[in-house]
Amino acid sequence: MAILSCLKVHKITCLRKNKSGKSILLLGRDSHKSAFDSLSLSSTPCDAVVIPCTILDEFGVSLGIDVDALHESILKYGDQIAGLILTRPTYQGVLSNSKTLTSIISLCHSHNIPVIVDEAHGAHLRFLDNVFITDALTCGADIVVQSTHKTLTSLSQTAMMHVGHGAFQFGGSADSVGEDSLQDLAVEVLGTFFSALTTTSPNSLLLASLDATRAQFTALKGVHQAGERSGRDMLAEAVEAADTVRDFIRSRYRTPHDRRSGGAITLLEDSLPQSSTLLVDPLRLNLRLHPLADPSGQLFNSIHMDDFLCERHGIYCELNLPECVTYVVSPGATLMTVAPLIEGLKDLFSTYSLRVDVSNTLTAGQRLLNMNSMGYLKASEGYWLTEKLPLDGGNDGVDVLVGRTCAETVSG
Repeated sequence: MAILSCLKVHKITCLRKNKSGKSILLLGRDSHKSAFDSLSLSSTPCDAVVIPCTILDEFGVSLGIDVDALHESILKYGDQIAGLILTRPTYQGVLSNSKTLTSIISLCHSHNIPVIVDEAHGAHLRFLDNVFITDALTCGADIVVQSTHKTLTSLSQTAMMHVGHGAFQFGGSADSVGEDSLQDLAVEVLGTFFSALTTTSPNSLLLASLDATRAQFTALKGVHQAGERSGRDMLAEAVEAADTVRDFIRSRYRTPHDRRSGGAITLLEDSLPQSSTLLVDPLRLNLRLHPLADPSGQLFNSIHMDDFLCERHGIYCELNLPECVTYVVSPGATLMTVAPLIEGLKDLFSTYSLRVDVSNTLTAGQRLLNMNSMGYLKASEGYWLTEKLPLDGGNDGVDVLVGRTCAETVSG
């Protein structure tokens, strides 16, 4: 909806200025499948420039877009750019700090490029009371989409789309298109798409849960209504619980002399570059299990750890990858809530032993992640001119996939 609106606004703006040419959308490589699907739904011909992401090899996860590549794309495509789509935070909770995001948005606005932020996993950021981690609206984004049910307390499948107070106001004469301001035009187009793409029979229970969540989290810390804690108090307590798990892991399963791989478990935030402007959502626990072995010598990785904790302790992760398991500590969680995870880890390491004599060769999946050059995606070709290839490259090896564009969208 947000993407279709940006494309439509860009097309109308070009027509009013007597300019022709295609619209180009800038997307991070870690964008959700819905962002790519929107290209095929748009009535406005649009191609996409896929901005490469920085990959943390040892965890096999994205750290967000390459900012230098973004600069390069803006300079190359200029007025053709209809908008930039950013994902912040990632599934693992990785996000640029507030200052960095603000500078990225300011750069785009200086070139009259609106910024849409997929903040599906960041609806709670505004309420963390952390000056280094603020939400995208505060940082100046034009449109922000949040899955309220993921990190706040509304019912499942509920979400919010926010339009910033200064949305589409880029300054100078460039923000005027005919008689209407660019902001007025954008709001009108967004309303049209909202009406076209949402149900005419909304569920009142779901809408009420959004209102209740909004009231719960806008209340100040320490303010109680009808015996209920404020959402900010619930988040603060959840952060304390998550910190307890982190402290336990660092003190028990990580050797302090080697911050990256000295122990049996490494936390994602402890593996970020020292000079990085990246942070990790304090409510995300991302664990990389260094190779263990059972009594027979069979290797045991992060996915096996997830299976072990799920089957023996009833602990379900948010996402498991071969090199990283992600747990989410929800608002309302307490020290009692996270205690089973701590006990489960104790059980794990009393059952299996650490193995350090394992090759550091990257897997086929990790090698694919590192194929990270700039991509140019033509939506029509992406959906029609396809060829089936095995993910590991088959007999020709994974290198046969270099330079190819995946035509099947994958959920992120």
